[in-house]
Amino acid sequence: MFRRILKFRKKNSRKRSQKGKAFFYVLLNFFILLTFPLTLFFLLPRLIIIREVACESQFGGCSTLITQGLDSAKDLSFYDAKLKLTSILTQEILVKDFYIRYQAFDKISVSVLERKPKYALLDSVNKTVYLVDKDGKVLGTSDTSNLPKLIFDRSYKEGENVEDETRFSLDLIYELSSLYVYNEARLTNDGIAVKLVDGPNVILPTSGDKEILLGSLNMILRRLNREGQDSRIENSVGVKEIDLRFKNPILRF
Repeated sequence: MFRRILKFRKKNSRKRSQKGKAFFYVLLNFFILLTFPLTLFFLLPRLIIIREVACESQFGGCSTLITQGLDSAKDLSFYDAKLKLTSILTQEILVKDFYIRYQAFDKISVSVLERKPKYALLDSVNKTVYLVDKDGKVLGTSDTSNLPKLIFDRSYKEGENVEDETRFSLDLIYELSSLYVYNEARLTNDGIAVKLVDGPNVILPTSGDKEILLGSLNMILRRLNREGQDSRIENSVGVKEIDLRFKNPILRF
């Protein structure tokens, strides 16, 4: 009887041991299945070597000023290449936003949102033309520019933002340039002095409603044209200057 009980206990012990081993293998397989994708996720980016970097922007291909630094990410692992490109593009003034993605085999594709100059600021002291984007950020300098130009006695650094009044003035001159031809637009302490071609000088404020200001100027010039003897603004009732800095426009003769 004692031997039977002992054999029964040994048999149950072996069954429990086998069940324990089976449970262990199940847990081990589950752990492998769970960690395998994570291992690939963290390991593959360090194993894949990048041989090509492609760049595109909202205008098509990226400008050479942006692409010239991207080749330094070649021959690096995808992990290191992505870090390198992120560092380069974050510091690039011409890039407003970007997205990096891996393509098949050994290629990285970079999509960037480029900043483009919209205005030009001319420093009358050192004759430097500063190129400014629509957000008021100075993108760089140039010897000349066909962009609407505003003269200002001040210098800027690349990446610096212009003052709110200067940005308003640039935007106002940009809109004015699509309506009239002017010889010169200068930002002063008192406002924006504009010399129209075949017309009176105009003084504009550095703040306000651009639509109202340009609408008022257009209305005054049209009325002066109707009253002029030969429909030329320069001869219209002798007006030499239109001042729009006040609530009621002032005409000076």
